[in-house]
Amino acid sequence: MKQYISVLLVLIVSYQSSVSQDYAYFQRHNPSADKNLDPYSNQHINPDSNGIINPNFNWNLNPVKNKTANPLINSLINPVSNNSLNPKSNDVINPAISKSLNPVRETWKGLFFYNPKNQLSGYLTRATQEVMVSFDASAVFDGYYVKAGEGLYNQFTVSGTWTGYYLCIDGNGGFNRFNKDGKWTGEHVK
Repeated sequence: MKQYISVLLVLIVSYQSSVSQDYAYFQRHNPSADKNLDPYSNQHINPDSNGIINPNFNWNLNPVKNKTANPLINSLINPVSNNSLNPKSNDVINPAISKSLNPVRETWKGLFFYNPKNQLSGYLTRATQEVMVSFDASAVFDGYYVKAGEGLYNQFTVSGTWTGYYLCIDGNGGFNRFNKDGKWTGEHVK
């Protein structure tokens, strides 16, 4: 049993170090450690309480209601028609080529994705002013977000398909994630 626990501890430590996180840097982005970052504790960054950051009330933040922010209508923000926004076509934003974008790098500085229970569920790296690449909790590239307007980013799959999901600025340096119907998923980025 002691041997099993020792092996388990080694695996946990090696997993934690596989995704390079400067602990102090992570804590500055951790909503469980700082309630100002927690949309469930801070009503100012909770879209259910603050209509300014809710796409159902602020149509500028809603790609379904704002045609300039809709990638199916506006080809300038669609990575299928604008190769500069597509990691498959642009080596600068491709995390398989630009290794510094990946959160496993010791020098990585980016944003942390949290599920509705404030548990770490992924990472975002700002690749350019227009594109943020997304990684799951194991630091595997799983898609990207393209800027569609001030404080608004549409989510795309690795292959470039718009998922209908999008990030809206929360007014405190982070984002909240919404589905195509404008409903907050409870997920947030810090």
